[in-house]
Amino acid sequence: MVGAPIFKEFIISVTKHSPWASKPDSLASAIFRYNSSLLGFDSALNIFAACCEFSHLLVWKIDRISRNLLDFCSMYDELKKYNCIFVSKNEQFDTSTAMGEAMLKIILVFAELERKLTGERVTSVMLDRASKGLWTGAPIPPGYKWDETIKFPIIDDEEKNTVDIIFKTYSKTESSSAVTKLLNTNGIKTKRDGRWTTKTICDVIRNPFYKGTYRYNYRIPGHGKVKNQDEWIIIPNNHAGIISEELWEECNKIMDINANKNSARFRRTSKIHIFAGLLECGECNNRSDKTSLDGFTPGLYTCSGRYNHLGCSQKTISDTIIGNFTLNFISNIIKSYKEKGSSISLDDLERKLLSGTCFKDIVGISEIEDLYNSIFYSQSNTFKPYKEGKTESNIIDIDSNKFEAE
Repeated sequence: MVGAPIFKEFIISVTKHSPWASKPDSLASAIFRYNSSLLGFDSALNIFAACCEFSHLLVWKIDRISRNLLDFCSMYDELKKYNCIFVSKNEQFDTSTAMGEAMLKIILVFAELERKLTGERVTSVMLDRASKGLWTGAPIPPGYKWDETIKFPIIDDEEKNTVDIIFKTYSKTESSSAVTKLLNTNGIKTKRDGRWTTKTICDVIRNPFYKGTYRYNYRIPGHGKVKNQDEWIIIPNNHAGIISEELWEECNKIMDINANKNSARFRRTSKIHIFAGLLECGECNNRSDKTSLDGFTPGLYTCSGRYNHLGCSQKTISDTIIGNFTLNFISNIIKSYKEKGSSISLDDLERKLLSGTCFKDIVGISEIEDLYNSIFYSQSNTFKPYKEGKTESNIIDIDSNKFEAE
């Protein structure tokens, strides 16, 4: 890494004929940004967009920025929008000239080639280590801890009981939800001190590491898709397992059967729950998600804190209540916006917004001031007034009486 004084001289030499030469404060700011945080490209482009006076993007070496030709070309197009010149000290080229721009692209081709060759060498080394049963640096699975002597995970006496509970409970209940409920209800945490979910339970049961089998190169990095079986590296009896192979096979067979049950409740998509993930529990601040129901019934929403047995006692709520409440509230907002020119107080606005039988149990609005400013002082086009000359099909007239609960 090059020192700040040297880089400062580089900046001065490049920008001595630019407007920066007469702006020592801007130059000092550039040195500070370099020296303090080493901003990424996204941050640099945001600076150029906000401060049009910047004219150069200076780097010491081009591979410190990107070794991917397509990524760099995309970034370079953004620089052109801001009339910014890209300069590299080590490669000695300047994109303000046609020859400099051509040399830039040639160098990037070889930089990308070097990146791919390096990746192939690293992959080859990892595959070789895995084939010998050596650890390749993946996260330590629950139930194990790192041993510095043998450079491989060993059984953790405290966590192994949790793994044993997961497999035995799943074998009896045949339900990952039941296992999740048992662990969270008894305050048993994950390896990272979090709460258990059905996904983490399934990951544990599907992992052959717990029966003493070492598996590597199973999924495509970054995608999660399973590779072809001939690409896997499987080493049976590579280390000490926590559970028996028979129990692992039994649990995975149950999971395969459950996965093929298309009638499972969580696989149905016949209902649409438009408020799923948008509601927040007033008691524990967790999301309120939809729960599946049989037959033709409105959607129900339950707090995820209650569903995952985290101590929340909030009851479920249905579409008939949420929909009626939301549509009436929007209708009242539109009506209040039509009175934008008149003088109205916060109390009057709150009373207008909460008019209607569906708001009879509502005490007040917690962020009424922000809502007041949004309606009467916002410069955005969130609420567009009706203009003369528009066709009747463009007019949306909401009658609050249609949404009142009978």
